[in-house]
Amino acid sequence: MSIPPFLPEADGRPPLSRGPSSKQIPDPADFKARMSDEYKILQDKIDKIGGFGFTIKGWSVTAVIAATAAGSTANRLLTVAMVSLGLAVMLIFFFRFELRQVRLSRLFGERARKLENTFKLIDRGDGRTKRARIPVPYTAHEIILAGLERKLSGRDPRKSSDENKLSRRSAQWWGVARQADVLFYFVLICLAFLPLLPRYGAIGWHWNQWVGKIQHHLAGPAPRPPSRAIEVPK
Repeated sequence: MSIPPFLPEADGRPPLSRGPSSKQIPDPADFKARMSDEYKILQDKIDKIGGFGFTIKGWSVTAVIAATAAGSTANRLLTVAMVSLGLAVMLIFFFRFELRQVRLSRLFGERARKLENTFKLIDRGDGRTKRARIPVPYTAHEIILAGLERKLSGRDPRKSSDENKLSRRSAQWWGVARQADVLFYFVLICLAFLPLLPRYGAIGWHWNQWVGKIQHHLAGPAPRPPSRAIEVPK
């Protein structure tokens, strides 16, 4: 049996507001309905992010296969190098896209866990306690606050606590990168340069020519030998 959010007065009318200090206890049924709506939205977003990761991995594999086939049939070394380099840059952008989606997925999952814990409190009859009073809906605010926290954590490098912040951010980034399958994209980037392996001889020759030109430019012109005075016979 749900308790009404306020008690009516003797004439049946609700009590008047007593100013900003007065707090009305939320109705558990309405509060739970709002949480249920937000929970369904979060689950739908998490499913879509999972589908996005599967799709972008399929695009990456298809692009690597197509670029490898195109590079194997090309005759010019410059063409093969440009195809491999362009494919590697595209894979890096794909990894960044998935990294951003994984961050959102982790944020949505944390919010869903908060809602699940609140569901448990309400089912146990603790819906009116302070532990169960969380802002609903609040997902958009948590996304903005998470981005703002990442920006602020990189400021004030002179403080002694920045080393702990840097290590914590590095560990957090590595956890997100592992969930985004960083090893999968690393292997694909290595495979992007696979068509260049049969041309290692030409690559070595061009590399030596390029290094020789740089060394010649840094060394400057060679010094001229001293000129001798020519004696004219009398």
